[in-house]
Amino acid sequence: MKPADVRELFRQLVTFGVVGVAATVVHYFVALAASMFIPLVFANPVGFLCAFWVSYFGHLHLTFQVSGMSKNHLARIAKFFAVALAGFLVGQGALVVLLSKIPMLADWQALMLAVAIVPITTFVISRIWVFKDSSS
Repeated sequence: MKPADVRELFRQLVTFGVVGVAATVVHYFVALAASMFIPLVFANPVGFLCAFWVSYFGHLHLTFQVSGMSKNHLARIAKFFAVALAGFLVGQGALVVLLSKIPMLADWQALMLAVAIVPITTFVISRIWVFKDSSS
């Protein structure tokens, strides 16, 4: 890898982390707020859907800096939703297991563990598939 490629990869990783933390915070607090009205396992998808948009547009504009005609939102949103949904399903599965198998965990603790499970996989798949610049 060339030094410029290494720098760009590092920038992407850092930015991915910042956008991911922002999306995770949205996911966590929306789900926690919704859980005051509905069970947590149903509130969690509400948080996921809100965080999805923060994540998609943050990664599009900041992490992978897709611009102009390359944006092709419909195709990218479908790909990103597939990646995000797979990550969500893993996290949702973890949440169900944590809540059922470790009853001494508070809801907020189980939710925190569940939403923090899949960022590395999401980065790799996003970088090589979802936000890959098709013009190069």
